[in-house]
Amino acid sequence: MRWLLADREQWETLVADPSRAPAVAEEVLRFDPPVQLTARVAHQPMQVGEVLVARNQWVITLLAAANRDPDAYPEPNRFDIARKSPAEHLAFSGGIHYCLGSPLARLELSQAFRALAERFPKIRQTSADHHATRYHAARTAPISRCDLLVIAVHRCFMAARPLRRHPDRDRPVLIGT
Repeated sequence: MRWLLADREQWETLVADPSRAPAVAEEVLRFDPPVQLTARVAHQPMQVGEVLVARNQWVITLLAAANRDPDAYPEPNRFDIARKSPAEHLAFSGGIHYCLGSPLARLELSQAFRALAERFPKIRQTSADHHATRYHAARTAPISRCDLLVIAVHRCFMAARPLRRHPDRDRPVLIGT
């Protein structure tokens, strides 16, 4: 959400045509994948570029960096929901390590973007959010509806519910269960 809301034109494009949600999901996954890096152990000596990797040596792969490869993606550091790229991003890893849940994650993310665009077209970002390092997930959802309440977004922005101030707490709490 933060990349969409950081560029109002991109968000307005999705609001105008919510059928773009699957393309938005793919660009979000490419641009800011949920898993930024992973580690593997070399089972045999190998050459990676100019580096010799010994048997049993740990190798850290930066999946997020691969998704910014200029040979695979034109203008790779630009978030673009209209991007047409023949390359498959590595948000879900690859090969035998490819995420089995990726079809469901893609579907959920697409539906979430579509629902948010249709239900909350005036949503906006209210402050910077904070992320973990290895698993790139927002700890907070600093967004608000311009016309009414702050909303909380739960689990890949799938369920949006309004917040209210709890009389005994300083923080908003979810309305409903």
